[in-house]
Amino acid sequence: MDKQQQIPFPDEEMFADLLTGSDGLPPDEVVGAVTPWKKAIRRILIGQVLTTITFNFYGLNYLLPLIGMILSLLGLRTLRRENRWLKGCFYLAVLRLGMLMVQLLGNTTIRVDLLMDTLPYSGQLQWAVTFLGIGLVLGTVLCLWQGLRAIRQKAGLPPDTHSGAALLIWYGVTCILAFVNYNGLILPLLMLIAYLLIIRSIFKLSHSLDEAGYLVKPSPVRLPDWTVTAVITGILAVGAAISYLFLSGYPMDWQPVETVESSERTEICEQLIQLGFPEEILEDLTDEDILACKDAVTVVVDTHSHPVNDGRQVMEGTEDHRVYRTVYDVEELQITGIAVQLSGERESWKIFHHFVWTVDPGFPGTESIQMWPAWRLSEGWWKDGEVSGQLLVDRDGQTYTASYAYLGNQGYTSNSFMFSGQPQNDLFAAFSLPRWGENKRGYVSYTVSEVSDGWIIDSWFNYSHQRSWLQYPVQSAMENQISGSWNLNGVFKEVQDALQFYPSEEGIEMLS
Repeated sequence: MDKQQQIPFPDEEMFADLLTGSDGLPPDEVVGAVTPWKKAIRRILIGQVLTTITFNFYGLNYLLPLIGMILSLLGLRTLRRENRWLKGCFYLAVLRLGMLMVQLLGNTTIRVDLLMDTLPYSGQLQWAVTFLGIGLVLGTVLCLWQGLRAIRQKAGLPPDTHSGAALLIWYGVTCILAFVNYNGLILPLLMLIAYLLIIRSIFKLSHSLDEAGYLVKPSPVRLPDWTVTAVITGILAVGAAISYLFLSGYPMDWQPVETVESSERTEICEQLIQLGFPEEILEDLTDEDILACKDAVTVVVDTHSHPVNDGRQVMEGTEDHRVYRTVYDVEELQITGIAVQLSGERESWKIFHHFVWTVDPGFPGTESIQMWPAWRLSEGWWKDGEVSGQLLVDRDGQTYTASYAYLGNQGYTSNSFMFSGQPQNDLFAAFSLPRWGENKRGYVSYTVSEVSDGWIIDSWFNYSHQRSWLQYPVQSAMENQISGSWNLNGVFKEVQDALQFYPSEEGIEMLS
């Protein structure tokens, strides 16, 4: 038969109809062109490869497993009625795809991690999910192996399929290497070669089954493959859109500020204002922080304005010598460092770091403050008391306040260039600002007491602002600071400020 006389079969439905309505086998050219078995096993094996061998760049470590799971699901959907093993393999593939979709959607919001942190036995729960995923993978391989054995028996071929057993052993060894955190290069390379050889061996089974005349009638389905793929993609797209639009920040509890007049507060405020404490910032402090400044001796104030935009490039100089510099037309973030010397025999300072947005900050994602407090110079100062602070915003003449989503010390392993691999423990304040309101602001305060004379006050305030939603997986501003990536693809912008001065009997010498 020449090429012009060949009968086209674009899909397995037409092939199945031919099998049903014909007393004999279709022409060899038709069987060779498209059979449900060949198409299904190719999808399953390609899916296995894509879910196992991935690349950690350009998002392929998320995209390839998703494509692989969809291909495996579609392939097993065709073969699910061949025997009970392949039917079980199909249902395991459904569970694996469901877990993968939950993971992919969980990567579009920080709320999942926040929820896990609040659950009892969250660590054990994460381990349980990990073991469940491993169990599903091993169960899928086991069912596939036994399903292929059953098909070979049905086709009159020897049931022995060593490649299926080898694949199961391969996954088991891989899991062991992952748990022991194996870091070698030779063994993973050998494992990769072995995996490809195993997949190649399984793929040859389709040819042997074709040669034996084994034919598969596809399982009836209500939805075509493209519809199943579209539904899965649509669920992920809608879920991601909801997360990015409505679950991009911390859950904050904004409450109206109730002003209660107190003669003691008023007296302390008047004293602080006389010493130079900015009145507009004083109004943002809690009663506890103001009362802690009673009988203050000295007030040190240092204010800076910082840009959070990228600015614009301006060329200066002559044709022979051109110089480009960045000009910022707007400096959106104003940060004020204030130190109040407290009364007492031992020299003590209450430090305030206050910020205010002079314009709307834009995208309402996550914000984070990483502080390097003065007590880091442990030979000169020690921490005296707890860290405090609050957030504020105005709307229609009413001031609203909220506590930080997280305020305290956080231990981590540094990934920065200078301190990579070293354990760190810094003070963090994580939060989200509302979409509504104006004059968005807040502060963090702590107290240090003198250990020995001659030490400077050196307090750093590193503010990380999320400028865009465009990131995957989603990372909070605090996580970005911990990772050491101060400007991750333009999503986050870091602003650094410091209050530095040398207190002595002669007076205050500003260093910042």
